[in-house]
This record gives sequence, structure tokens and C-alpha cells, in this order.
Amino acid sequence: MGYKRYVKDKVRRLLYANSGNVCAMYGCSNPLVYANTASINEICHIEAINEEGARYNPHLTEDYVNSYENLVLLCPTCHNIIDNKQNENFYTVPYPTLP
Repeated sequence: MGYKRYVKDKVRRLLYANSGNVCAMYGCSNPLVYANTASINEICHIEAINEEGARYNPHLTEDYVNSYENLVLLCPTCHNIIDNKQNENFYTVPYPTLP
């Protein structure tokens, strides 16, 4: 089944505004935008939008799954690591928000 992927502009702006231009992964300091020209960031769902994704939760609403509370901005490297199903037990739902 799964959910639709639709991130509202307001949510997208909030993610960028609060990112500090740094990947949200704890310990990563990769910039997300270089000199306002190259954007290397990726929006990651903490709880996946489809059944094959890491941390999928079938009990979410479509609004919540695409909400600010369920999204983080990551560099491509961290996004690949966190969304790998083999790492799902380590990168749990609360993990990306740890200090």
C-alpha cells in the first residue's frame, strides 16, 4: 500500500531554514547547499512512505508521513545509510533526532 510522497512548500522551507545548511545526521557535518548553486540535500522520511522502506508504519496519516515532524534533510551518503533496510534496527525512529 504506502502513502503518497508530497512535501508541502511550507514544510520544505521550514526544513531548510532549520537545517543550518548541515546534514541532520548526528556526527555528520556535510553541507547541504554549496554557494547557493549546488544542492546536495535529500529529504528523508523518518517513517517510510512505502512498505519496502525502512521504519514503515502503516498506522500513520498521509498528512503526518509528509510532515515536518517526520522529515529530515540529509546528505546523500547519510540518506543511503539510514534508509537501508539492513540498518533499520540501528537507525530507529527516534535516532535522527538524537543530539
